[in-house]
Amino acid sequence: MATPENPLDEIEGIKFTTIKTFNLKENDEKFILKISINEQLIFFELEKVNLFPRKDFNIHLSLEELGKINKFFNQFDTIADVLFSLETLLESKNISVIEEERKMKLKIINPSNKREFYIDIPLKEKGLQSEMKSINGYISSLKNKVIELEKKVYDLCLFKEEYYDFLKMKKEKYINLIFKNSNIIYNYDDKKLILSWLNKNFSKTNLLFNSKNDGDLLSTFFNKVKYKFPTIILIKSNNNYIFGGYASIPWNCDGIWYLDKNSFIFSFNTKQKYEIKNNNLAEHIFGRYDLIQFGKDIRIYDKCTSNNQNYVGKEFYNSPDNYQMNGGNQYFTVSSYEVYEII
Repeated sequence: MATPENPLDEIEGIKFTTIKTFNLKENDEKFILKISINEQLIFFELEKVNLFPRKDFNIHLSLEELGKINKFFNQFDTIADVLFSLETLLESKNISVIEEERKMKLKIINPSNKREFYIDIPLKEKGLQSEMKSINGYISSLKNKVIELEKKVYDLCLFKEEYYDFLKMKKEKYINLIFKNSNIIYNYDDKKLILSWLNKNFSKTNLLFNSKNDGDLLSTFFNKVKYKFPTIILIKSNNNYIFGGYASIPWNCDGIWYLDKNSFIFSFNTKQKYEIKNNNLAEHIFGRYDLIQFGKDIRIYDKCTSNNQNYVGKEFYNSPDNYQMNGGNQYFTVSSYEVYEII
C-alpha cells in the first residue's frame, strides 16, 4: 500500500529521511496521501486525483503538536513510531478523508477506544494562487493564438487549393513530431498508426523514460513516470519486434492490480491494437519494484535488458495467438523501451 521513496528528499526547504505514499478512496473520489518524516517533524500532503486546478493541502507537525491534537499521539516516543502506527491504521482502513472547501481532514479512529479524532490539512493559498496565475496566463496565450489562427485561416481560404495543401503539410509535420525523440519508431506510417489507435486528439507527447539513457531499473522507471498519465510504453525486443501498451491511469509500484478499462496493448508486427476482453473487469495494470504488467499479456521485469524472463501472452486482452506480437516467441530480452506521456 505504501511506497518508500529516496531518503533525504527536501520539501519546502526541510529535509525528510523517509517519504511514503498511500492511495485512498472515499465515495468514488481518489486521493494521494504523502507522509514524510525526519527526527523532529511529520509532513502530511494530501492531493485529490484529477482535481483541476490542482490545490495544495499540506501541514508539518512536531510530536508535541500531534499530542495537542489528540492524546492518542502521547503514547509515542518518536516520529518514526507515529508513522508506523499511521501505516497500520491505513492498512486497517481506520483512516479516511473528509473534503471541505478550504481544508482536508484525516479522520482517524483510535483502535483502543474506537473514538474519532481529526488532523486538519489546510489549503495553501500561495500554491493555489500560483496555479491560477499560471492557468490564466495559459488561457491568455491561447486566446492570442486563436486570433492568429483565425487570421491565417481567413487568408488561406482565399486560395482553396493552396489551403488544402497547407493543411496536409501541417498534418504531416504534426504527425512527424509525435514521438520525435523515439529510438524505436521512426517512420510516418507507424506514427499515424499510433494516432489511429489512440482515437483522440492531443497536443503532443512528452518523453518520460528511455532505457537507452535512463537504464533498465524499474525504480528509475517509477521515479520518472509517477503521477503522469495517460502514458504509452513502446517496447523493442531482442528479436526486433515492436509492441507495447497504453494506460490511462498512473503507474504505481504498490503491487496492487488496478482497473483501467481504457487500457490496450498493440503490436507493430500485426499492425493491430488489442482491447480488454469483455469478461475481464479487474486485472489490467500492475506495478511493483521488480515488474510491470499489462494484464498477463505483457510482462517486463527489472533489469529487462539483461534477462530473458520478459514475456507476451494472451489472457486479459484480445491479443493474437502463438505470441505473434513477438514473432512467435513468448519470452524475450528487451532491447530498449520508452515511456511517453500523452498531453
